[in-house]
Amino acid sequence: MKNPLLAPLLALASGILLARFVPFRAIDFLWTLPLLSGLTWLAWKRSRRALPVCSSLVFLFCGALLALLHRPGSPPEIDAGAHETVLLSGCVVSPSAFSEGRDQFVLELAHKARARVSLSLRDREIPPDLRYGQLVELEARVRRIRNFQNPGEFDYEGFSARSDIYWTAAATGAGSVAIKPGRCGSRFFAALFALRTGALRRIERLYSGNAYATGMMEATLIGESSRMERLWTDHFRRTGTYHMLVIDGLHITILAAFLLCLLRLCFLPEFTALAITASGAWIYALVSGWNAPAIRAAGGFTLYIVARYFYRRGRLLNLLAAVAIVYLIYDPSQLFEAGFQLSFLSVAAIGLLAIPVLEGTSTLYARGLAGITEASRAPRLPPRAAQFRLELRLLAETASFCIPLPRAWWEHAFALAARVYFYAYELAVLSAAIQIGLALPMAIYFHRISLTGISANILVVPLLALVVPLGFLAVFTMWQSSAWTAVRSKASVENVRIVPLSSGRSFDFGGARIDVISPPSDYVPGLSPMNNDSLGLRITYRCHSLLLTGDMEKPMERRALIDGEPLRADILKVGHHGSNTSSIDPFLDAVSPVFAIISDGFENSFRHPHPKVLQRLSAHRAGVLRTDRDGLVTIRTDGRRISVETFRFR
Repeated sequence: MKNPLLAPLLALASGILLARFVPFRAIDFLWTLPLLSGLTWLAWKRSRRALPVCSSLVFLFCGALLALLHRPGSPPEIDAGAHETVLLSGCVVSPSAFSEGRDQFVLELAHKARARVSLSLRDREIPPDLRYGQLVELEARVRRIRNFQNPGEFDYEGFSARSDIYWTAAATGAGSVAIKPGRCGSRFFAALFALRTGALRRIERLYSGNAYATGMMEATLIGESSRMERLWTDHFRRTGTYHMLVIDGLHITILAAFLLCLLRLCFLPEFTALAITASGAWIYALVSGWNAPAIRAAGGFTLYIVARYFYRRGRLLNLLAAVAIVYLIYDPSQLFEAGFQLSFLSVAAIGLLAIPVLEGTSTLYARGLAGITEASRAPRLPPRAAQFRLELRLLAETASFCIPLPRAWWEHAFALAARVYFYAYELAVLSAAIQIGLALPMAIYFHRISLTGISANILVVPLLALVVPLGFLAVFTMWQSSAWTAVRSKASVENVRIVPLSSGRSFDFGGARIDVISPPSDYVPGLSPMNNDSLGLRITYRCHSLLLTGDMEKPMERRALIDGEPLRADILKVGHHGSNTSSIDPFLDAVSPVFAIISDGFENSFRHPHPKVLQRLSAHRAGVLRTDRDGLVTIRTDGRRISVETFRFR
């Protein structure tokens, strides 16, 4: 078999999947595995035809046993309500990531029990200098992590639990955090975090005052996304090039190739250079946040070096299967992770779809380009490669008659043009294969399929190959020119026309009538955003209306009543998340909603919605739908009927 590890991988994965539906017990494996192992040994000795079946069954039950052994227990508990302030004491296991007005870090309260702390800072307050391994104590409000209850949403609760993070903690003011004497954690991780923190600090100094450049470079080079704005990444998401901003196998590959090239230029032996490069790949994968794609890429590169050491031919699918088996043994639950599936499906698509196409086209013809000026090489080439080489040399000879330049120059020029064409062709084939392989999971997990990714990656991948080395060159040398050029190469500035709206304006859009009810035309917003800056919109489609109030508070509700704005609506999006600063009785009388929708977070620290608001809505006989209890709320109308759908019911 060309790829003997594929069958064990499929059997192991099938066992892990089977354990999700069959309630195995540990005692079931005490007789099953020894029996199957004995049958496998007998098949190997006497009947090789039965060997694949027996060995596959062994791997299948091993997968089920691994899933059973790694089955999570009951999550830890904190004896406190969501709105209680508690005193937390623990070890900083992920140093702070500072963004505007907020500091975030991970605190280990006990073994396998962690909280993600969000520290809100007051004006001009300096954040505490928190580092890995410090013991701290702080007062905070704690609540358990919970998914948003949206259809097809990312399982953030499960994702956090796999990192032993079960709570979010909210604290206010740098003075609420006290650093205690002593150290905790391991020296190895302390050194890694020191490298990571040092690199982030250098990037921040390099681009001081430029939030966009800082956020982009921190995400692209180190994998720190806390400074990234959603608006900055929308174009990358839509074009299927968001992988540029996430540390993954492509980043590892680029850095490994760059480092290997440097080491070979320094005349180091091949295996020594490969070993140093593998060590560098692991260090980078760990420093950049040890996310799963980077760790898998570093592991795959290590297995490739082991194969080279034993003079084994590296087969992509076999190497992929080996990495997947090791990864599933370590953590069987990764089989159900979107990142794991996307990583291995993309590599499998390259091995199954792209490589067979390339081996019969560009890879074959590219062999004819080596030593293009040497006529003696042609007989040793495959017929198609030799024919392509001959035609290219004849074309160069013809060109030399038309333009009197040396024939060798023309041969090198045509060979270079062919290499550029093959490179673009190979990128297009690889990108197309990956897009085909990932089409179904992308639609399931992210509700989008990017056809533009095929063409966009032809430009983005070479660009990333320049950005990453130049970016690290800038970090090490503090030379701003190289890194700034790299960022500018992948970012474009768009001119967006801003149209101010105020009450009294109306316009048609998509068959619906939209009336602006707030703010009034004489309203002057302050220097900092305020709730009453919100646009209030009444949308009418045929027989039904919806009123969207944003964060409108009582003054704007009274002003809309005084100005006689049209307020009657079947659906009301309740103002300011159900705060008591909104939804006064006269306003609700004018709206008279059938349904009132409240957008609020589960056990939020503001205690929205306010009980008095709920009482007022009940008095007005409005059906209340809340995102903290009902999940995603969807309202549809054809102008005659209204349908209401939530995550919990239809």
